[in-house]
Parts: sequence; structure tokens; C-alpha cells
Amino acid sequence: MFAFDDDPPSGFLPKWFGGAAAPLIIGLYGASILIAQQARMPGRRMFRPSGSTLLGGDAVAYGIAVLGAAIFLHCHYFWGNTKNLAEYSILGKMIGAAVFIGGIGWLLVRLMNLA
Repeated sequence: MFAFDDDPPSGFLPKWFGGAAAPLIIGLYGASILIAQQARMPGRRMFRPSGSTLLGGDAVAYGIAVLGAAIFLHCHYFWGNTKNLAEYSILGKMIGAAVFIGGIGWLLVRLMNLA
């Protein structure tokens, strides 16, 4: 079971790949979704058979969720492996998880209202 106070794996790769490179790529993807207000979401056909493209508010909600995931990964792997930031990693992970859950929740509410 996962707990917010779990320690990440230590070392160069978890810190710099899991905590910097991967969250940067995921965060850039989330930011591009927010800017374009358009996203392709895999597996979305079960909600809307007509297509898998999110537009407008739906895309914004998805982009916010993606940014929350990037925040969570960064705080867990990078902050958790940095001596001066480790004490703040729990708070950062909670914020990232809340942003992710809020974005997914908003998206689900919007999709259920449209069905």
C-alpha cells in the first residue's frame, strides 16, 4: 500500500530520471494541453464513441490532471532524494495528488453530464 511518507528509491537514476526528466516531459505535455485546449485521450471511446479528442473544458481538466501527476512524481523522486527538500516532499506529493484527483474528478463530472 502506498503512503505519502514513503521514501523513494535513492540514487542518480531515480532522482534525475524519475524526479526531473519524466516529470518535465509529462509537465510539458500537460502545459501543451492547457495552451491548445485540445488533447487526444487513449481509451476514451467508452465515454464518447464518436471520438477520443478532448476539447475546451474537458481538455483543461485533463491537462490539470496531467500536471498534478508531474508535480507528484517530481516531489516524490526529486525532493525525496534531496536532503534540504525531503521534509517538504510529503506536502508536495499531497498537493500533486489533490491536483490530479481534482482534474480527473472535474473531467469525469463533465463527461457524465454530457452522456
